[in-house]
Amino acid sequence: MARHSVSVSLPPFRVTYNPIEVAVHQDGEHVGFLFISQGSVDWRDRNRRTTGGASWSELRDFLRQKGPRRVRPRVASSGRARARG
Repeated sequence: MARHSVSVSLPPFRVTYNPIEVAVHQDGEHVGFLFISQGSVDWRDRNRRTTGGASWSELRDFLRQKGPRRVRPRVASSGRARARG
């Protein structure tokens, strides 16, 4: 199974005209960028060709159509699931 790596470390701020650029890696190889802006999200491949995008309402509708995700419980270093809340 492929391992994806996404790292973001930002202080809280409002997204305005300049999008946030998130580099995405799969199995150590750069696969593309996710651009998050005030009006939409866009995907560009590693050569920066835009291959897809959606407004926030389109993204919301798409994710709702897919249905709920099954979320795995987080595992603490001791091997036990962490309590939430």
